[in-house]
Amino acid sequence: MDIQLTGFPTAFAIDFSDISRLGEATYGRYALWLGGYPLRDADTPVCLDTVLACLQGVASAKASPALAMDALSSPMQMLRWMQEQEEIHKHFFLNIEGFDDFLKLFSKDAESTYLHWALHPQVAHLSIYDDYPKGVQQLIIGNMELQRAVDQFAKELEVAKAQTMPLTS
Repeated sequence: MDIQLTGFPTAFAIDFSDISRLGEATYGRYALWLGGYPLRDADTPVCLDTVLACLQGVASAKASPALAMDALSSPMQMLRWMQEQEEIHKHFFLNIEGFDDFLKLFSKDAESTYLHWALHPQVAHLSIYDDYPKGVQQLIIGNMELQRAVDQFAKELEVAKAQTMPLTS
């Protein structure tokens, strides 16, 4: 199947391909593009239904008190902060299998969503990540733009599901 792309990879985009269905679950390859870098596991299909639910959760989340994420200067500092802060789990995004190589947090205000990400310190040395930035990155996206991208992903996923026969065991 062709790659389905929503958005602009140099800013914010969602892409998926290689759809398969096992019962009610839909699997495929997936990348969330943030500032020109794909957050993904290139080798392992992920449950696209779970990815969609995670992104819908971020898009529909209420504005949250500002987190002190701007002060995070290194992935190791970000990892420690994520482990030490109570209630931080509400600010994780794509905290599912297939995205373990990345640390990911979000916050929102009335107008924008702030996506903070970094390579996990345990994998930053791998050659597949040579072209990725080594520090904590931030992408700011308007809430309406994020909602449109997630809604478009949902529509395209539904079309792809309708065109894919479920696998039988």
